[in-house]
Amino acid sequence: GVYRTNRVIKASQPLFLYVLCAGTFLMGLSIVPLAIDDSIANQTACDAACVSFPWLLTLGFSASFAALFSKIWRINKIFHAAASFRRIKVQTKDVMIPFSGLLTSNVLLLLIWTIVDPPIYERIQISDTYSFGTCWNNWTTPSITIVAIIVAINLSAVILANFQAHRARHISDEFSESRYIKIIMASMLQIVLVSCPLLVMVHKSPEVFFFLL
Repeated sequence: GVYRTNRVIKASQPLFLYVLCAGTFLMGLSIVPLAIDDSIANQTACDAACVSFPWLLTLGFSASFAALFSKIWRINKIFHAAASFRRIKVQTKDVMIPFSGLLTSNVLLLLIWTIVDPPIYERIQISDTYSFGTCWNNWTTPSITIVAIIVAINLSAVILANFQAHRARHISDEFSESRYIKIIMASMLQIVLVSCPLLVMVHKSPEVFFFLL
């Protein structure tokens, strides 16, 4: 906010930058509910923490990448029109459809999951001396289906954002930081593709799940 009047910051579309920051904050905040267990909270609070984790992670992720997609898409539309000697005016609201669509889809899916089959905190007794608490002990068909759809939708957002960043690779960095975004997005795509299967494999081991996340 300190440099919001700077020419480069204005060209970078501050609204989308704010949304990116908010989304990143929510993603980071999502790890907090995973630290709760029944030694410091009752069953209701633990169940609420289990439910809040996917909400924070998914909404933060989708907000960040929907904003990123809209941001680069707007730049691409303006500069590709200029290359064709066409005059075009693209307002922020014109590229909010993908942003709104992704967030709405995620909210509806999370709402269905929360109502139909929410994750529940359970303490698993392994032996007389060892037990652990987890939200992911029993995966039912509705939960698996909803999570698979959420992952597919948000993975598509990352792929589309990578495509838009690739199209913007020749645009001056004074008006689009696409070269740097492309590097970050490609890295994030790799992380998502590797981490999602790993998270599924270790979801019954809370310490490993927490560390990997």
